[in-house]
Amino acid sequence: MSVLSSKIKRVIHRIVLSITLIFTLFIGWIIYMANTGQDTLFFVWARRVPNGDKLSHIVLFGTLALLFNLCSRYRVVELRGVMIYRGSLLVLLFTTCEEFSQFLLPNRTFDLLDYSASVFGVALFTLLTRYSENRLERLQRVAA
Repeated sequence: MSVLSSKIKRVIHRIVLSITLIFTLFIGWIIYMANTGQDTLFFVWARRVPNGDKLSHIVLFGTLALLFNLCSRYRVVELRGVMIYRGSLLVLLFTTCEEFSQFLLPNRTFDLLDYSASVFGVALFTLLTRYSENRLERLQRVAA
């Protein structure tokens, strides 16, 4: 049984890695389109929905953090006595660099509210990560 569950875990992890890669490329494409001043259906949607831009930041960067946390198998790093998921930390660093790089781009404008929405999304989805980790641990205890 443990060999089967080990194989299933590997398959699931590969699927999560694939989804994460595709989602990361999608976000990269969106950033490229924004940096070059091109329009997409996603930008049209964000303009039409009230606070759509901020909601997009929350969902996109939050989802990315969750996926990175799953890919890293919930690994954490300690920073000044605080444990933080590696995936969340990487996405925080990425979103910080991405948002502040807008000072250097003629087609972009730095927006503190966009950055705050991205950070909020990472924090919110980090809580979701913690919940999923606790749930998985409970299921593994019951199955043992």
